[in-house]
Amino acid sequence: MPSRFVDLVAEEAGKTGDTRVAFNMLLTAETLAEQANAEWICEKHLTDAVKIVAYTS
Repeated sequence: MPSRFVDLVAEEAGKTGDTRVAFNMLLTAETLAEQANAEWICEKHLTDAVKIVAYTS
């Protein structure tokens, strides 16, 4: 998984203080990327998940 995804999740975990949510986002994004074999799906899903977490925090 490209490091920018890991960095994005780590940054979001720092903002929200909830590493469990960030870790779950990373696992979900990684699973989608593996299933679809397409990096852009992973990036879009993770970006959307970060926006949702940021909005609800």
